[in-house]
Amino acid sequence: RRRVLYLGCGLGRIAASFAAHYERVDAADISPEMIERARGLVTSPNIHFAVISGSDLDLFADDHFDLVFSVLVFQHIPGEDVVSSYLAEINRVLRGGGRFGFTVWSAPEKAIGIGIILGAVQAHGDMDAPLPPGPSFFRFSDAEECRRCLAEAGFAAIEVAEIPMTWTLPSAAALVRAAYEGTVRTNALLEAQALDARAAIDAAMAAAAQAYATAEGTLQIPMSAVLATARKG
Repeated sequence: RRRVLYLGCGLGRIAASFAAHYERVDAADISPEMIERARGLVTSPNIHFAVISGSDLDLFADDHFDLVFSVLVFQHIPGEDVVSSYLAEINRVLRGGGRFGFTVWSAPEKAIGIGIILGAVQAHGDMDAPLPPGPSFFRFSDAEECRRCLAEAGFAAIEVAEIPMTWTLPSAAALVRAAYEGTVRTNALLEAQALDARAAIDAAMAAAAQAYATAEGTLQIPMSAVLATARKG
C-alpha cells in the first residue's frame, strides 16, 4: 500500500494533487481551524485530515508512510530541539527506504519578493520587533544546514537543490497585500511596526516591486525555493 503524509497541509490543495497517485493521503496541520476549512474544500475519499501538535506525530504508526513532505513549514519551527524532534518523528513514521522532502524559500537575493519586504522594513522600520518563536528566516535556505540536520536525524541519500520560480502578481498593491496576508512571521513583523513607519514600508515595497513590472502590467518577481530530499536508511 502506498501512503503519503503531508505536514503543514493548510487548506489541503497540494494534498489533493497527491490523491490520484497514492492509495491514502494523510494531511496534517497544527491549526484546527485550517483543518476544518480544508475538510470543507477537499473531499477526495482517500485524503484524511488530522490536527497534530507540533512535532508530535503519535497519531501515526512506525514504518507507515512511503513519502512524507512539507512545504514552506521548516522556516517556522522554533528551536534546535524541536527541529531534531520533528525530524526524528518523520524518520520513525517512514518505512525503510521511504522518502522525505521539504521546501523553504531561498535567501532574499533569490527569493526577491521576501527580499523586497525585508528591505523595506530595514529601511523604514524595526527589524527587532517581537515575532512568534522561530529560527532565522533563512536558516534552511543554506544547503549545508539542511544536510547537517537531515544527516543527524539518520537520513541518507540527502540532496538539496534550488528550484527557480516566478511570483506573478497583478500589481504592486498585490505584493503589499501578500506581505500582510502571507506567512505568520512576516505578517507579525509588519503588524508590529509603528503606524507611520508602516506607511513608509508599504510605499517602499510597492516602489521596489515596480522594477519587476512587465509590458503587460503584471509583476514577474523571482521567488526561488530550496528543496531538500532524503531517504530513510
